[in-house]
Amino acid sequence: MVIYLVSDNAKLSPFKDVKKDKPVIFSYKEIKQEYQRIEPESILYFDISAMKEADFKKIIKQFSVRKDIRYGIIDSKTAFADIAHFFHMGFSDYIGKELLKTGVSVKRLANIENFSEIDKNEAKENALSLKHKPALNGWKDVKSGSEYTFFFIFIQLDNQKDLKGYFSGNSFHGFRQQFHDIIERKTKAIDGKIWMWEDFGGLILVPFDGKQNNIIEFIFRLYLDKIFLYADEMQLDEVTLSIKTVIHMGNTVYKNRGNTGTVIADSVNSIYHIGYKFAEPDSFLITEEVKEFVPEFLTTFFKEAGEYEGRQLFRMRKFL
Repeated sequence: MVIYLVSDNAKLSPFKDVKKDKPVIFSYKEIKQEYQRIEPESILYFDISAMKEADFKKIIKQFSVRKDIRYGIIDSKTAFADIAHFFHMGFSDYIGKELLKTGVSVKRLANIENFSEIDKNEAKENALSLKHKPALNGWKDVKSGSEYTFFFIFIQLDNQKDLKGYFSGNSFHGFRQQFHDIIERKTKAIDGKIWMWEDFGGLILVPFDGKQNNIIEFIFRLYLDKIFLYADEMQLDEVTLSIKTVIHMGNTVYKNRGNTGTVIADSVNSIYHIGYKFAEPDSFLITEEVKEFVPEFLTTFFKEAGEYEGRQLFRMRKFL
């Protein structure tokens, strides 16, 4: 558990016994910028020793909205008589004048960690946001030239010879455009945009918004529905569609579609290598970075598929 201390008193040192993980100290000015970067499941102490009650209430209202961290009070002057009031407000610890003399023990901090409750779901989501570079409002926040975390979806028709034999001339061109349009329309439901596209498939981007969204479930269902979807919408009766699908998660500098020639990113290279060189025909793969986003009810549908270029992969089980 990381300890954070907010104080304008440079001499304040209540954690003398904590040798291993020294507290991170912010001034009240600094905490305004750092509050959202505080690690989930940590504890944040406010030094209110020199505060009036009205100022304290204003500070608490501003900096206690996150439910994935614990909060504590340091009151070196024991100026607030009703200590129980802090616990009624949801605080996990109160350090008064007498305790400051001896210092806060490691055992006390361990007890706080074990017995005080936090919002685990919020903690998980905030941990993801700290780990990645999310666009919290999706495409509204994405600017060309800036780096973000995306879900990369590689989709490619892999029975190209069969399709070329089935179609001819302009009808083949029309089929490819129809496939593009269907993928574009369907993936809008998960805030997806086609970023790069070739004759038989391409790469869709979905901005990571800091939450565990339903992207895996959506693509899973889309993959299962492909026989009915494309037979119905594309009116194919003598040829089936064999589709490779790979989902990866990583960072890239975003460039507008059509201006991606200068994009150099490990994530982009990786998903193309997996899609072209590793993925088997008519398969659905996810990378280890995506595994944590698989809904619990779908975990049994994916099995280990080995490593490729140092990245662990998981394959959806075949049903037929």
